[in-house]
Amino acid sequence: MDYNSLTSIQIDALKEVANIGTGNAATALSQLLNKKVDMNVPFINIVPLEKIFNRSKLGN
Repeated sequence: MDYNSLTSIQIDALKEVANIGTGNAATALSQLLNKKVDMNVPFINIVPLEKIFNRSKLGN
């Protein structure tokens, strides 16, 4: 799939899924720690998997 061709609706859907997922994770962490956990709205940046591995090897 060419991620550059995602529509704005598709990107918004990905943002919403990320927001729900991180919200659930923050709630679970808060319950485990018995402390308040704050979070920011997630930022989406879609990159090919190969670039992720290349970046980690370079230490960037």
